Amino acid sequence: MSKPISNQRNLIAIILIVFAGVLFVNNVMDLNLFNFFRNWWPLVIIVLGLSHMLSAHGNKKMGLVFLIVGIIFQLSTLNRLNFTFFDLFWPAILLIIGINLLSRNSSFNKTSRQTVMESDYLDLFTIFSSAKNSYSSTDFKGGNLTAMFGGMEVDLSNIQTKEKEVTLHITAMFGGIDVVPPKGWKIITRGTPLFGGFDDDRKKDLTVLPDAPVLYVHYFVMFGGASLVDTL
Repeated sequence: MSKPISNQRNLIAIILIVFAGVLFVNNVMDLNLFNFFRNWWPLVIIVLGLSHMLSAHGNKKMGLVFLIVGIIFQLSTLNRLNFTFFDLFWPAILLIIGINLLSRNSSFNKTSRQTVMESDYLDLFTIFSSAKNSYSSTDFKGGNLTAMFGGMEVDLSNIQTKEKEVTLHITAMFGGIDVVPPKGWKIITRGTPLFGGFDDDRKKDLTVLPDAPVLYVHYFVMFGGASLVDTL
């Protein structure tokens, strides 16, 4: 497991422990410490959306979705709109699906299959299904991988690029994504696990080649998992 991921998990663990302690004291002493949070909790979703949209390496589409959903929930908690969380859950899911399907070269897979494709940019999407694909390129420029209620396996071991830095966005919601990264590249992972996890499960020689390009892996995982692996 890479050090950034380990540090991030330790931070999340500390936050959960502190929150559990505050919750216990609040319930035992009846302090009503969460009255503010009850009205303003959607700000967490709004901030998450803004962070994706304003970041140079953020997933702009997912950031827009989170921003819209967060604003709607905030208006609801302030009694500006009349609906509950569950009234918006499935419309929000369908909104995410629709935005991804409008993406160029998006992949909607109905069955599990494996193919080998030539592509310089990936924009892959699976829902209620699984896909297993291998890609090759002489000038890879990154892309987006999104799995919802399903799984995705992507082999990038033979990818090459003329760029110094390439960014790959991974979004797993109620699903899982496994990626075989390019051989000899420097891999830097950053992201947000929300009731999910991201792991570097590679066990073979991870030697970085001289003047190797950098692959930035930016992930968002919610009720699912994603990982870097040696082989599929």
